[in-house]
Amino acid sequence: MKLNRSTYDEMMQVSPNIANAMLGEGFRVLVACEESQTLTKYFRDAGIVCFSCDLKPGKINADWHYQGSVFDILNFGWDLMIAHPPCTYLTVTANKWLKDQPKRASGKLVGAERRKAREEAIQFFMDLYNAPIPRIAIENPIGCMSSVFRKADQIIHPYYFGDAATKATCLWLKGLPKLKWVKEDNLFEKATTVEPEFYTTATGKKYPKWSMIDAAKIKDLDMRSEFRSKTFEGIAKAIVEQWGVSLAFA
Repeated sequence: MKLNRSTYDEMMQVSPNIANAMLGEGFRVLVACEESQTLTKYFRDAGIVCFSCDLKPGKINADWHYQGSVFDILNFGWDLMIAHPPCTYLTVTANKWLKDQPKRASGKLVGAERRKAREEAIQFFMDLYNAPIPRIAIENPIGCMSSVFRKADQIIHPYYFGDAATKATCLWLKGLPKLKWVKEDNLFEKATTVEPEFYTTATGKKYPKWSMIDAAKIKDLDMRSEFRSKTFEGIAKAIVEQWGVSLAFA
């Protein structure tokens, strides 16, 4: 993206770090709705200019992070955006709270308030998908977007990419190929998949070990939520290699 003086000055008012990164040539990545900066760091470690954005502070490096609305920086000329819009009101697991009913003791939304929150979450998702960026991937668990928008282009699990966990993750893609994973060794490639680990209860029910055991060890509910939403290492590496390195250094 070639910047004229007025555009550069406008960017400087919002984020000097991003404005200066946009000068000259190069491949630039935005990771939207990421406070952990997990994926951002993998891009950075691969030599790719990448910034995260979230309403909360970044966890790793403030210089790589814009704290504020993603719409403040969405039109800055990014080459690729990976977005993780909040799934609280988009998942199908909480559909029962959409019905009119007494307020919950926890204070969580129900009825008309929750339906309104879902509509706002849907609009946020669509605004990200329709952003003026040539390559976009939006990640979310299985939820209502497959019916109100369209089916995801791909559904992946961490165990496809070397982490022994099941977690159905939907990807809506624009200008990007599906992530490639290899089920078994062949003449040209090594398998990327591993066997997922499960926890079996006394009654015989099976649950993903990472969510039933590992997450349960975290007592703070906010930290537990962060742990559950964090991008798994194998998926992060696949994203950087297949959507970052292969394009940035082609």
